Amino acid sequence: MSNITLSISDVTSKAWDLSKKHGLIIAAIILIIGLIAQTLGNIGFPWVEYMKAIATEDPEAMLEAMTQNIGGIIGMSIIGWLISMVAYTGLLNIVLKITKGSMKGFDLSGFKMPVKTYLNYLLVTIIMSIIVTIGTICCLIPGIFLAARLSLAPSYVLEHPEGSIGEAIEHSWNMTKGNFWNIFGLGVIYVLFCFIGLLCCCIGVYFAQAIGYFILAVAYFTLSKHTEAPECTIAVTETVQETENIN
Repeated sequence: MSNITLSISDVTSKAWDLSKKHGLIIAAIILIIGLIAQTLGNIGFPWVEYMKAIATEDPEAMLEAMTQNIGGIIGMSIIGWLISMVAYTGLLNIVLKITKGSMKGFDLSGFKMPVKTYLNYLLVTIIMSIIVTIGTICCLIPGIFLAARLSLAPSYVLEHPEGSIGEAIEHSWNMTKGNFWNIFGLGVIYVLFCFIGLLCCCIGVYFAQAIGYFILAVAYFTLSKHTEAPECTIAVTETVQETENIN
């Protein structure tokens, strides 16, 4: 597989154009997902007792409140996490389809995927997290390197549901070869977008996350050697032309 040099400016520009057109709805969905997960995580937590313990500065009462109904709290948190994973999986699939040009706008049909695809996405995400965590524990730099090299595996799972988890990880490793610093640079830009979003009354961070989704999708199709890449180019070109016409 021949290597392709990833252009940070091109990827960011294309992702920005797509975000201007579809970013608000994506940001709204991210906000809703976060609220649902947080609400489920808070169910069963004895907030009244906990706040009283804080007011009286009683460490023992605080500990007792935190451990009260711990099983139910953990259970609801796990449920919230699973719902979030399913929602974020479908959301990334929608972003990939929009970027590729096979979907003109946000469409809930993007969530219609086989259960196996959701499970593979979940497994590849867990495996990536374990690998990156081990690398980070050994030293921060290996963790960052591994995160960049494996970052496209989840997208591969969604674009190739017939493939295996091993294929997704291998494909991401091969696609990102020679582009670590470019992917790292895109990560830095994403962090900057999030920082700017936090300054915008914090609500802007959700739009920044939407930009991050499109950055990931554009980077994937740019580095991919499959037939999706030309469609992505067409889709992005149409987006740029529409933006120029509006201006």
